[in-house]
This record gives sequence, C-alpha cells and structure tokens, in this order.
Amino acid sequence: MPLEIVVKKAARIITFSGFIDHSKPLLAKLGFQTINSLWMQFVLINFYKIMNGMTHLKSSDYNCSFETQSDCFISRLRSSSNRMVQLTKFKTKYGQNTFANVAARSWNDLPLEIRNDKKFSLNQFKALVKRNNNLTLLN
Repeated sequence: MPLEIVVKKAARIITFSGFIDHSKPLLAKLGFQTINSLWMQFVLINFYKIMNGMTHLKSSDYNCSFETQSDCFISRLRSSSNRMVQLTKFKTKYGQNTFANVAARSWNDLPLEIRNDKKFSLNQFKALVKRNNNLTLLN
C-alpha cells in the first residue's frame, strides 16, 4: 500500500535511520501507528458501537432474532463468559474480509479484560483499543 510505504519512509527520515532499517521499532519509538493498526481501531470502535446500540444499525440488519444487539453478536457457548463473537464461515476471500467477519475476528483477538467489561464508555473503549494496538506494535 503506497500510504504505508510513505509512513515508513517518514519514520526512517525523522530518525535518521538507514534505508534497510526495520520500520516497526522506529514507528513505535515515534508513536506512529501503521495504517493496518488504524484500520483495526476503526473496525473495533464501530463494532463496539453496533453492539451497544450507538448507531443507526439494528440487529435485524444482521439477521438476528435475539432481544438485544449484543446478544446478536456474542456467541452462546459454554464459555460465553469470555464474550467471544461467533464467526461466519465463508469459502471466498471476499466473504472472509467482510466487515462483520473482520470485526468478529478482531474482537475475539482483544484481551479478555477489554472484551469482558461492559461498563466502558466509548472513549474508554477507544483508549483501551489504541493502547492494545500500541502494545502489539511493540511486540
């Protein structure tokens, strides 16, 4: 992606690093985020809004028959206390990369303490997701 390349080149120029230096530690040092990281934050925040009824979307938009929107997404497994989201199985890459599927995978990848707590305000959730993305950027 051209924008990703520009961000990496900018990090190398700002830190006076060599052309072949790895960009991941440079981005972390500067506090930059990758485009992919920003995209995942966007997906997770919008998924959180949908789950908590903060958007115009309704559970009927997702072919759900549960009482609340969060029940529509959270799978009812024996381990339902971990608030895992059930993934839809697709055979094509197009289906696997739909918003609902990417959001569900990203949600399931969040640490348990973020997924489990239903009391977060939107701003608190945004801060936690951003901090989590910064921690994964460092690793």
